[in-house]
Amino acid sequence: MESCSYRFAQQSDLQTVRSELSEEAWRRLSRLLECRCTQPDWIVLALVGKTLTATLALVTHTEFGLPLELFEFHGSLKGCSFELLQFVVGKARSLGSRELFYTVPADSAETAAISDAGFRQWRNTVRFKSTKLTDGGMGGYRSCAAADFDRSEIVVLLEQTSELSADSQIQFYRERLGARKDAEMTLEVMEYTQYDPNWWRVALTPGGQTIGIVLPVLVHGEPTIGFIGVRPERRGRKIAQFLLAEAWSVLSRSGRPTIYAEADQRNASMYRALISSGFTLQCRQQEWRLDLSR
Repeated sequence: MESCSYRFAQQSDLQTVRSELSEEAWRRLSRLLECRCTQPDWIVLALVGKTLTATLALVTHTEFGLPLELFEFHGSLKGCSFELLQFVVGKARSLGSRELFYTVPADSAETAAISDAGFRQWRNTVRFKSTKLTDGGMGGYRSCAAADFDRSEIVVLLEQTSELSADSQIQFYRERLGARKDAEMTLEVMEYTQYDPNWWRVALTPGGQTIGIVLPVLVHGEPTIGFIGVRPERRGRKIAQFLLAEAWSVLSRSGRPTIYAEADQRNASMYRALISSGFTLQCRQQEWRLDLSR
């Protein structure tokens, strides 16, 4: 039996890759190429002889420049997954990445190899999709564009609305970096994505107090809730549902009526807010993280 070999693609390989991928997988990969979230020499090809058996890609946000995530597009990693992952990780490390995330289905059989390659289980997530949200006109709230505020005010609002979050990723970075640095990092990550400033909305009370914020962005070409948060003392009053409806409204007006969201599986309040806002569950996933800074 021939052994596996690995190499990164060239522009001339893309036609071959296209012929091997499913139509859905090719659409996903071509969208990443079009929005500059990956490039041919970030796409790794696993071959047995001349047969393409698996395709993975390192992926980033549009303006960030360094790989942040690892996506699988084709084939099975069985039998060569550890070596293949090592090969990809070496590339990410050489490009200067400090961490790498890899999301797989909740029932993935590759977890042992992922762990052997140095990844550590990060969190379990649920992915949602909606094409029509329920009415958010509740509680007398109103919203305005985040652009109406100074950047420093948005950082403070992100810090305040992240407090006591049930999201394990937010908890980790708040503890590791401090609340203000975590908020600054969150805003910077959102700014590296594609978005229209008019999409970012701040929720206000009738008296004008800021009580929440939502940051819709294009994540790998898909309209996605990049961040949503409500001040702790205001939670449980359907403000998250109001913000989700506002996000869907501005995206819909810009010709993007489908919106996606992901939530930490432990974040029961976010799960409820998404379901009550008309989102439907698409899948459950495991998210793994590799620390490359050591």
